[in-house]
Amino acid sequence: MDPLKATSSDQLRIKVWQGLTTVMGTIAVILGVWNVGFNNAPVLGLVELGLALFSLLIYRKFKQGRETLFLQYAYIALFILIVGFAILSRPLMNGLFVWPLFLPILFYLSLGARDGFVLSVASLVLAFIVLSIKLNNEVALNASTVRLNFGLCYVLIWGISAVYEHNRMRIEKDLEKLALTDVLTGTKNRLAFKRDFAARVASGENFGLLLLDIDHFKKVNDNYGHEAGDEVLRHLTSELNQSCGSGNLYRHGGEEFCLLVAGDVKQVTVQAERIREDISHYDFGAELPIQVTVSIGVATLEDSNEGAVLLDIADRRMYQAKRNGRNCVVAFDIETTPSEIPA
Repeated sequence: MDPLKATSSDQLRIKVWQGLTTVMGTIAVILGVWNVGFNNAPVLGLVELGLALFSLLIYRKFKQGRETLFLQYAYIALFILIVGFAILSRPLMNGLFVWPLFLPILFYLSLGARDGFVLSVASLVLAFIVLSIKLNNEVALNASTVRLNFGLCYVLIWGISAVYEHNRMRIEKDLEKLALTDVLTGTKNRLAFKRDFAARVASGENFGLLLLDIDHFKKVNDNYGHEAGDEVLRHLTSELNQSCGSGNLYRHGGEEFCLLVAGDVKQVTVQAERIREDISHYDFGAELPIQVTVSIGVATLEDSNEGAVLLDIADRRMYQAKRNGRNCVVAFDIETTPSEIPA
């Protein structure tokens, strides 16, 4: 699994399934041996031993990093069938009817909120059907009391599982947003750039990268203070978000920003020149009597389809723009095609 594409939920599911198959496989072996050798239930025991082998198979798939979505659902289905068969085939006095109470936890932890809800509803209905069949044949138990207590316990565990999973997902999204967001400007950061760049390359989209650096930014901090410098960064972030879209802007560090722009080298360079021009005329307002310019280096997929390499190329061209006098765009290496650099 690609670590840039894998979410915390994906990684959690892997750990849950590895733990689940280990524990369930061990329990299935113990119960299988018990039912075959000592409890006079050979069919149930053999099925449980089959579940143990299935647990080993899925565990090995996850260890190998292979996708096993179909096997996961097959495993859940087999477990439900074994629980239903065990309840139907053995006396209720054995207490096997408590096993369905574990199902909502299993569903939500292993499959997530949506599938957890659907399977919890289906399993509750199935459990009541199986339980009712058994209660009709065992008059020693108070059917209404058993149904009521079983139903209340199931719904309580289901509710706790659902609340836990929804809150876990919310917290995960908040943490992911925090991890991918620059605190000062509110735009995306370098980690988000790596993720988004890989996704764009995989999609086959034609695009380029702009590396933008504010000229003489140290003088802004020295003359007006770091708070004014921070305000300049926030204003420029807002301007760039409006002109290029917030999903395309990344703070690379300090006063440097990355932009991913759709198009070929000519289109990307025209966009870079427009951005440079807009920023050179940007009005920060009366509270910030500052005028800034930017130097921009341009690199496209014609140069490389690797994010780190493309950044290095754009960085080299951005510094060439600095050497050219700043407030300009460089889209080609000077030593090769200087005539192609926009005026």
